Amino acid sequence: MSQIQDNILIVGGDSSIGQALADHLEHKGINVLKTSRRKQSQQNCLFLDLSNPSATYLIPNNISLAFICAAVASIDQCNRQPDQTYFINVEQTLALSKQLISAGARIVFLSSNVVFDGSKAYRLADEPTCPISEYGKQKAEAERQLLALGGNVTIVRLTKVLTARMPLLNQWIQSLETGAAIHPRNDMIVSPLALDFVVDVLGQLIDLRQNGILQLSGTEDITYAILAKEIARQLECDQTLIQPITQQSDAHSQKQTYTTLDVTAFRNLYKMEPPGFKEVVRSILKSPSLHG
Repeated sequence: MSQIQDNILIVGGDSSIGQALADHLEHKGINVLKTSRRKQSQQNCLFLDLSNPSATYLIPNNISLAFICAAVASIDQCNRQPDQTYFINVEQTLALSKQLISAGARIVFLSSNVVFDGSKAYRLADEPTCPISEYGKQKAEAERQLLALGGNVTIVRLTKVLTARMPLLNQWIQSLETGAAIHPRNDMIVSPLALDFVVDVLGQLIDLRQNGILQLSGTEDITYAILAKEIARQLECDQTLIQPITQQSDAHSQKQTYTTLDVTAFRNLYKMEPPGFKEVVRSILKSPSLHG
């Protein structure tokens, strides 16, 4: 492994985005190393568990760029275990990033629109963060500390990335195809991105060398009910099978009214627009892993 030069490291290489990004880069002939917290004998996969002390991280020093895709991303778990998840999502993420930067690597850190409170659409990248969930607070703090490390860090804020393997979408699609009704939320907002679009954008950062904050967002805020109706339309299924529901709010509910982010910097850098939600649905439905 030490003789391979200019490796791209994907921390969290078995996450949805991490695995798809690894496949995308390997298809382009790029040397990729992945990490996983699961001990396994997979080729080009290193064991790394962010819940372990950073002194145990055995990272090769021939990494040119590292994508940090690993995190405890469950809002519920972060709310229930704030100290444990902060340790992973902030402290250990920062420790690993410092180790990588000191060895000459650039960092691309995946963040989220939940660093904002959802009270306003198309948030600007330089607006002060205002998270309402513990997960959002941890992402905002990780962003702040990583950016303080200097010019070798790119923060990529993402709205919801939809994949064909998401249990909710799989359940919807299989139900619709068998004529069963589904009950999507009409009070839950999403600004969807397609996985293949996201990994293509991330892959281009290898050459673009953009530092600071880059925001990727769906083009508009829609309800899960609207998303489900579009899935049914493209599947040519009966629209009456879509039976939206509203969930009563409770003390732990932290719903956002808006999830969209301003993508001016992305437009200027990539000379393109993010796909609309209908195109995102089309991308999901054509995925070979749809029923995987």
